[in-house]
Amino acid sequence: MKKQATNVLVGLLSGVLVGLAGEGSQAGPTHSVEVSLDEYAILQSAANAGVARYKSWCEFEAKMALGTGGQLVWTITIDNPAVLDVWQTWMAEMTGELVGVVNFNNLTDEAKYTLGVVQSVNRKLAEAKANPIYEPVTLGGVVEAQSASPNSSGEKPKSRLALDEWNEAAAVGGNEGWAIDLAGPLASELTSERWLGKPLLLTGLIKSPSTLEVTRVVEKKQETIEIVTMSQCPFGVNAIKGVIAHLDELKSGSPATENGSLSEEFLGFDGSHRSRSSRHALDPAAPEPATSGPRADNTTPLLEIRYLFYKKPPPTMTDGQSGPPAPESPWWCMHGEGELHENLVQMLIRDRHAEFFFAYLRARLEQPTVDWKTVARLAGLDSDAIRGIESSIDTDTDRDAIIQTEHDYVAGLHGITDGSPTWIWESRVIPDIRRIRRFKDLNLTGGSCAGSH
Repeated sequence: MKKQATNVLVGLLSGVLVGLAGEGSQAGPTHSVEVSLDEYAILQSAANAGVARYKSWCEFEAKMALGTGGQLVWTITIDNPAVLDVWQTWMAEMTGELVGVVNFNNLTDEAKYTLGVVQSVNRKLAEAKANPIYEPVTLGGVVEAQSASPNSSGEKPKSRLALDEWNEAAAVGGNEGWAIDLAGPLASELTSERWLGKPLLLTGLIKSPSTLEVTRVVEKKQETIEIVTMSQCPFGVNAIKGVIAHLDELKSGSPATENGSLSEEFLGFDGSHRSRSSRHALDPAAPEPATSGPRADNTTPLLEIRYLFYKKPPPTMTDGQSGPPAPESPWWCMHGEGELHENLVQMLIRDRHAEFFFAYLRARLEQPTVDWKTVARLAGLDSDAIRGIESSIDTDTDRDAIIQTEHDYVAGLHGITDGSPTWIWESRVIPDIRRIRRFKDLNLTGGSCAGSH
């Protein structure tokens, strides 16, 4: 019996762990356990004994930090469920050995404490096993309905995502890895005309092979680069200058890639399902953003500019006040009120007078210190348009609502709260635009503006 148990454990450690190594990189679950110093000592002791006894190995990550109350806390992260299973077995063996040597008729305080720690560790391992942590993944493709109409039970049609790129988690159960089934409340909504056949980015959890539990939907902006910036950030300004100049070269007919191919996948990857769309929001009724102007052909990327704002914490009561502090704008920018004002000017021209946006932007890049109204006139805006922009900026409710909408897009939709410039290519945040084939030779000044907030 002992030999059989040994073989089971050795098989788990040397066979199952190796076999699952590849799956661990494909959005598999992790398990996390927070323990005290004494609990960590118990876990370490059980692992030491188990590895020595069964001549195998165990791999996990341990981080130490100060917890609440100033006590040290160890966070153990296990990225392979088999390790957790084996560790529970080791703990069971240790618990049995401890129970065998303890005199329950005359328990000392030390024995009581040790039994309590062991009991706590066993409970925490069981809780970790019952609550796996899944890292969200984002997949691109086109949604396809798997049935033409709801079935007799009233359920909505099921859907799947035809993927842009081959995916290991989708390549199971006879699938070729180019499509993945969709699950969750959002999945049924994706079978509507609003989404079917459109290029999308779906974020979710892969809890079972070949199935994505959808938690977020973003319509993919094909062939579109977005720069998230601050209007007075020198790095952001240089990024915009560089990209505009690069796009001008592309429009003039300069070669972009080898063999005439203008595919814009990340370097090292290829894709399919490459239709073109510059739709910018989940709301199909929302206006189109200003882009870098009409393409000279159907292959030059579009450029959109987005803006960063920081949100102040809510006001708090101070001693002696009979009521809350006077309301003030909850928004600020790194380079001060002047930058916040210029951000608003550019956003309002972009959204209300899109045909003049890039003319204004080019003029502003050439004349960064000139009054905005003068630059607006140079760009072609008339007096009525300028008065309307000024009125919206001077009205607190309009101003805060405009900023909130931008913040919802930048921080809410894309999770960008800092860093100018930040790059978005086809609705994906990327660390460097030069990872895109056509921009790989772009000459950019390193660095970024980032604030503490």
